[in-house]
Amino acid sequence: MSFSEVAGPVETMSVSSQILSMRGANNAKFEGHPLGMSFTQPNQASWRFVLVLSLLFSTLLSLFIFALPESPRWLCKQGKWDEAREILTLLHNDDPDFEEITQQLEDIRISLERAGNASILVMFKMGPQRSLHRVILAAVPQMFLQMSGVNVIAQYTPVVFEQFLGFNAFDSGILAAASQFAVILGAICCSWTVDRVGRRKLMLISATMMSICFACLSGLLAHPENHTGIKAAAFFIYFYLFVYVLGFLGIPFLYASEVAVTQFRAPTTGLSTAVSWLFNFIVAEVTPVGFANIGWTYFLVYCCINAVCVPTIYFFSPETAGRSLEEIDEIFLSSNSIFDTVTVAKELPKHEHRGVCADEEGKETSSEAVHIDHMEIMGRTDRVAEPNMRFSLCFQ
Repeated sequence: MSFSEVAGPVETMSVSSQILSMRGANNAKFEGHPLGMSFTQPNQASWRFVLVLSLLFSTLLSLFIFALPESPRWLCKQGKWDEAREILTLLHNDDPDFEEITQQLEDIRISLERAGNASILVMFKMGPQRSLHRVILAAVPQMFLQMSGVNVIAQYTPVVFEQFLGFNAFDSGILAAASQFAVILGAICCSWTVDRVGRRKLMLISATMMSICFACLSGLLAHPENHTGIKAAAFFIYFYLFVYVLGFLGIPFLYASEVAVTQFRAPTTGLSTAVSWLFNFIVAEVTPVGFANIGWTYFLVYCCINAVCVPTIYFFSPETAGRSLEEIDEIFLSSNSIFDTVTVAKELPKHEHRGVCADEEGKETSSEAVHIDHMEIMGRTDRVAEPNMRFSLCFQ
């Protein structure tokens, strides 16, 4: 959540690349610890050491929290406008009186005026800001994150290699640890494409490929006597982890904080994360039963779930890449139903952040030249555009 508020549209790529790459490296680290400890004698130290070492890294990471800047939007909400301007100046490396910073503060002010001091229960109502709609959009990708089958592959990788692919326990442990290199590679690719390609497209590509991986994995595991097929199945496990990280390891967390209403960003992000861990628990509990009762056909369940994820993201999740949080607010303010948000996001021009913007022919146009009212987007005439609901295509 802090990441989405502190990093603007231009800075998102560099920060997200570091976060996603670090997360991939952490996955590899935690997968490698149990493998290393498997060479020790089976005693309490063999599992306690892994937990203590993980705690050490978590403690070191938590120390960096004190160096994080406060959210400018939270400071504005508390009436600390000078402090907010100071942080924006540091983030942009600009003069405090630079017009882009002044414009961003004005956008925040307008966003806070629209939000008001509503009760948290308003988060579960539609209203002009479409709060409930945005809560659902934040939670659904988190649900698919866990229901994509990642815990079947990641948490039970040694079991899959040993029980379904026929490897011994030691080789299964090595193959499970090596699979995390696919996670690191996926994180690096995601960090490079998350803003260039967009959150929505990456989730669509990832869900499509994960569905294909589970379909192929199911077909190959149906014939365990085929040794060539077993090798291909191992490939699809690695490839699945790569495409999962590409579109679902970190993007749903980022997406949840971006689509949330300003005054409900913290509870919306928290609720979406709770949804993620709820389905994580469900999958972890159900998977052993599924393996025991229906075997390889259990993978077909996640093939179907990922297939359902594709149209869900395509028809209902708007693109947020390259937009400020205030621009994302404009998308939902301009939407009349859950079915037109994606189209509004495609047609709503993006703000340019350096004084000029390009017209359809690629020519630079002054920011004073064009303004768009909410009622003009998608040809809407049922909503009157108020003065504070008018926005410029690009900053002056």
